[in-house]
Amino acid sequence: MRAPADAICRHAPGCQTGGVQVREIDPNDDEQLRSWWAVQHASRTADWPQDTPLTFTAARAIANGGFGAKRFVLAVADDEDGRAVGCSMLGLPLRDNTGTIEADLQVDPDRRRRGVGRALALHAERLARREGRTTIAGGYEEPLDDPRAGGAFAAALGYEPVLSELRRELHLPIGHTALDELEASCAPYAEGYRLVRWQDRNPDELVEGRLELERTMSRDAPHGDLEHEPQEWDEERLRGGEATVAAMGVTTFFAGATRSVTGDLVAFTAIGVHHDSPENGDQWATIVLGQERGHRLGMLVKIANIRQVMERSPLTRRIQTWNGETNRHMTRVNDELGFVVTARAVLVQKRLGVAAEQAAAAAP
Repeated sequence: MRAPADAICRHAPGCQTGGVQVREIDPNDDEQLRSWWAVQHASRTADWPQDTPLTFTAARAIANGGFGAKRFVLAVADDEDGRAVGCSMLGLPLRDNTGTIEADLQVDPDRRRRGVGRALALHAERLARREGRTTIAGGYEEPLDDPRAGGAFAAALGYEPVLSELRRELHLPIGHTALDELEASCAPYAEGYRLVRWQDRNPDELVEGRLELERTMSRDAPHGDLEHEPQEWDEERLRGGEATVAAMGVTTFFAGATRSVTGDLVAFTAIGVHHDSPENGDQWATIVLGQERGHRLGMLVKIANIRQVMERSPLTRRIQTWNGETNRHMTRVNDELGFVVTARAVLVQKRLGVAAEQAAAAAP
């Protein structure tokens, strides 16, 4: 891309690069949102056909709900004939990390390597400047045995890798005997704790413990060189996130550990199952308070939640999760449970400035 064209685009309501016009859409307009979603769906389905695709209902819920602490900007890239060939979802945190934009870019499989992704990436940079944000974070995924073009694309636009994660998958059902044996091996370390389970809405009496665990997760989870501030958590943020996930059409199964004497929540884990694709589950956060670690609570809550999913969502046959490659403790827990590594994700980051602008202008 040539610098003069970039300069023109910065001042235009939409941006045309290499015959591609990028325009922001109104997520409340179903026709516009559907054109965005169609590209997103085609791209993800082509790359990861075994995964649960983002439904139109879920896309609307995310764009308008923000998980209680974000604003989303959605954009579509149109070709010369006005056909949507690319899309982006740009998340703007509102409570913390307010210098960052989180970018997800998708390109129609038939239009890749023709400048569509680069046009969307440059639009993300223009939005960042418009909003006073100084960092853009994103990532790419690839099967372990099939390296793809994401790394070269990111490097050409001046993004640097900051964290590597591995996708692991667990196939259900698991025999109860195997879970019983794992649970029995943990029990001697976990005296003085009680396991609890719930769905969707965090019980009121466990809210304070959940908020502290979310703060702990934000501080302690591996971030590599990612520019990151610990997240601020309060009940409004928690309930906002719950409302967004429910509107997406997802049931969330939780298991936690409480202190037997006080009833305080000191560990929890979560698995989300989409109503439209119940065969797949997503293992989300698992966290134990620092002072409670060493009692095998992480393993115990995960066992309890896997049992819950098998009981209440019998159609679920696969659970997937992502772990930072340096997160050895959670890796060991997942390996013991039978998770198998299937793919890699690399998180990338770009700090905007003169050097970054020069890299973008020089990109092929």
